[in-house]
Amino acid sequence: MDAVNKIARYFGMTIDELVNLANNLTDKVSIEDKSLMEQVLPIAELEPEEKNMVFKMIDTFLT
Repeated sequence: MDAVNKIARYFGMTIDELVNLANNLTDKVSIEDKSLMEQVLPIAELEPEEKNMVFKMIDTFLT
């Protein structure tokens, strides 16, 4: 639950919005800052432990 809460906070969502995405999806998705996305996408390729560490660091910087 802690990880779900952090992910929701990272994306500026509530846990309910995160869990029930199907009810909130739009047909069109627009990414304004593509350079930021290019930096974030490689995180998906990390091992779970490494992802955890990255998200903990991001959470620390944001709080």
